[in-house]
Amino acid sequence: MYDAAQDAFTLAINTKPALIEAHIGKMLACEPVLWWQTNYKCGLEKYNFINANLAAAYPNETDIRVLWGLSLLNVAFEKEFQGEIEPPPMIQARQVLQEALIAEPMHPSALHYLMHAYDVVQYNISIKALDYVSNYEKLVGTLSYPQHLLSYIWMRTGSLLKSESPDEKSLQVCLTSCILEVTGRIVNVPSTKFEPVLAQLDTADQFSPFVITM
Repeated sequence: MYDAAQDAFTLAINTKPALIEAHIGKMLACEPVLWWQTNYKCGLEKYNFINANLAAAYPNETDIRVLWGLSLLNVAFEKEFQGEIEPPPMIQARQVLQEALIAEPMHPSALHYLMHAYDVVQYNISIKALDYVSNYEKLVGTLSYPQHLLSYIWMRTGSLLKSESPDEKSLQVCLTSCILEVTGRIVNVPSTKFEPVLAQLDTADQFSPFVITM
């Protein structure tokens, strides 16, 4: 029955590639019976296939192309590619995401995923992400995790001092948000105060005066 369903969905996709319901149905048909373990590999491949088809059907939709790049990265980090620095899906993900940047050079998600696509333990590969780091940095001034993300490539390229700066900014943004939530006040925490402030956020019910008056 499930095989027949897959065949039917395949026919629908071949007839009308932009029919999203057919792609989703084919992905769901990867689960053979309700009490068996879900065929994750099959589902992931179909998810990737869905995004590839949608990108082909809507070539001017940058967000769809970016999601396709992300789905390729998900495949690239699967067990079957362990030990490979540049598995084929990763190389394809770079190409797809770079094409997205042609349409929108500052697309934040495309820049984000390209940094992950070049975040490998080989200098001559990871250094190719520096332009993406530079552009992404312009977009993430008030966001904690994206600031931290910048340090990945700096670490890979051996720029240890440069990697410290985004991590410090990430902590500052995070602590400012936490203190605002607790006290209702915006407090800029200098890096010299990170350790005691983190300790108070973790254990104390109230902030000491030096935090409140910073």
